[in-house]
Amino acid sequence: MPDGVLQKAKLVASELVTNAYKYGDGAVGLRLWRVGDCLRLAVSDEGSGQVPHIREQPADETGGWGLHIVDRLARQWGVFEGTTHVWADLPLES
Repeated sequence: MPDGVLQKAKLVASELVTNAYKYGDGAVGLRLWRVGDCLRLAVSDEGSGQVPHIREQPADETGGWGLHIVDRLARQWGVFEGTTHVWADLPLES
């Protein structure tokens, strides 16, 4: 795996796990696997209420940028319906 992809994967995983820890409930899980030409990262917790989404906020805000970062680095990302199980696909080519 190219270093650039590994660095992006670490950052995306860190952001998603941090969100699950801060806003979710129960145990937090992280899985990685290959889907076609992408590395898929999936983070879940045991929460069931708040579906993760990108927040609109002022540019000078110091926190709350995690999903903005994920959106910028991932080819695509989403949430499995009705859960706090978030996934992101990172292209394996840097």
